[in-house]
Amino acid sequence: MKRGKILLAAILAVAVLPSLCACSFGGAAAAPETTTLPPPAAKTKLPGDTTAAIAYFNQVVVGIRQSKEYNQEVKVEFGDIEAANKTLMAAVPTLKKVLQDALSGSETFQAVWDYPLLQNALLPADVAEIKVLERLDVLLAEKLTEIQADIDAGRLPGLADATTEQLREEALNRLGSEAQEAAQGLYQIDILLKAPLTDAVAVRYVRPADKADILAELKKAKNYLLVEDYSSTAESLSLFVLVAKETDRVTELRLTEISKAAAEAVGVGTLAQAGKIALSATATKTVSFTSLKWGDEPKET
Repeated sequence: MKRGKILLAAILAVAVLPSLCACSFGGAAAAPETTTLPPPAAKTKLPGDTTAAIAYFNQVVVGIRQSKEYNQEVKVEFGDIEAANKTLMAAVPTLKKVLQDALSGSETFQAVWDYPLLQNALLPADVAEIKVLERLDVLLAEKLTEIQADIDAGRLPGLADATTEQLREEALNRLGSEAQEAAQGLYQIDILLKAPLTDAVAVRYVRPADKADILAELKKAKNYLLVEDYSSTAESLSLFVLVAKETDRVTELRLTEISKAAAEAVGVGTLAQAGKIALSATATKTVSFTSLKWGDEPKET
């Protein structure tokens, strides 16, 4: 068991650490041969330091504006809802579902990109951490972590004393050949902005919520409570981006914003006895841009 942990730690280092040295980055170490097809040639070499990584991100974000169509999905989740009223706390699961459904949604657009992040350059002063990684390395590390958990739980007794190559083979088998081939053609960019976010920083990257629109959406919870007002403070913002290495085109972009929200509400219906209620909650808003279509791509028939 102990030997398995040591070997797994070694392969994790091989898979991930070469991409993280020098300010969380490294030279473009050769990806392991994981498919019968050679990995696609990269248009841009894996960035070697923070400055190069920020420049690469800004470059591919500018390019994303050439996309002619995309899907935008907004998902809002609430956690740690707190209220002094016991009746309301009993209704929290229902309340969370109503609020999340009201503020989440998906839509397909054929328009010019106008999200602040896509119009403004990422500023080095705002960045707490940025990594540009080989997507395949990331996925292999995830699978190796799963294998370690299975070994520790006794579900893989045959791999307790496995060699590095055997562990690697198990990780590749779990990943699957199609996923391996797809991942070989991608870079993954992970960005975390410095916290806490000031309003001046947040407005450069996220679209400020229109309070009137939010309050209108919250009226969908009118059978439970009426929200009279709310306030929200951004706590953190992280970005996840997948880029096709051959073309430097973004294939997926996801922003995750965590905010602290406070609201005043009045109980209605079964919550009428609660009267005026003060609420606080942690809200996680995820905006995903997927299914990007580029102007020079052949149309589907």
